[in-house]
Amino acid sequence: GIQISAQEYVALWICLTLGPGIVGLLMDMELIAVLGICVLGFAVPPVMVRQSRNKQQQLFNKQLGESLTIMSNCMRSGYSFQQAMHSISREMPQPIAGEFGRVVREINYGATLEQALNNMARRVNSKDFELLISAVMTSLLLISAVITSARVGANLSEILDTISETITDRIRLREEVRVFSAQGRMSGIIIGLLPVAVILFLMILNPEYFMGFANNFIGKVLLAASACLEVTGFFIINRIVDIKY
Repeated sequence: GIQISAQEYVALWICLTLGPGIVGLLMDMELIAVLGICVLGFAVPPVMVRQSRNKQQQLFNKQLGESLTIMSNCMRSGYSFQQAMHSISREMPQPIAGEFGRVVREINYGATLEQALNNMARRVNSKDFELLISAVMTSLLLISAVITSARVGANLSEILDTISETITDRIRLREEVRVFSAQGRMSGIIIGLLPVAVILFLMILNPEYFMGFANNFIGKVLLAASACLEVTGFFIINRIVDIKY
C-alpha cells in the first residue's frame, strides 16, 4: 500500500474533517448537517487506519511461524543468525520481509542485535514476536548464544523450531477464538455503530427532524441517556468477546 508520514496523515485527516464541512457551508446546508458531515470525516480515517493496521499485524503473525522455520533451516545449513534474517528479507513476502530487512540494516549501521529486534517489536506490536524476543533475548545465556551465532554460526535451530511450533499453535487458537466469537463481535459492532450511523444520517439528510431533539431539553436528555447506554452495551459485549489466551 501507499506509505505516508505521520504529518501527511494528520494533514489528510484535517482536510477530510473540515473540507466537507466547508463545502456544506458554501452550499447553505443546515448547521447540524454540516456538523454531521464533519463528524463523519473525523471518525472514518482512524477506523480505516486501525483496520489496515490489524490486517498487517494478522498477516505478519501468520508469516512469522513460516519465517522462523526458514531461519532454522538456514542455521542448520551453517548460516549465522543475522544471515538467516537476511534470507527472510529476500525470500519472504511483505510485510515481514521489510521488517527483517530493516533489522539487518540497523545492525549493519551499528545497532546491536538486541536493539534492532526490540525496535522491530515496537514497530510490529505483535505478541507472537514478543514471544520470540522473550525466548531468545531475555536471559544473558540466550543473548550470548545469539551473539555467538551472529559471529561464528552457532546452532539456534532448536530454539527457533520450538518457538515456531508455539506461534503456529497460537495462530490456530486465535483463529478458533475468532470463529467462535464472531457473532458476539458482530453484535458489538452493530450495537456500537448502527445508532451512531442513523443519527449522523438524520443530521445530514433530515436536519429539521433531528433539531427536534437538539432544541428540546427532554430530547437532549434522551440523546445523552442513549449515548451512555450505547457506550455501556458496547463496552460489556467487547469485554465478553475479548478472550485472553
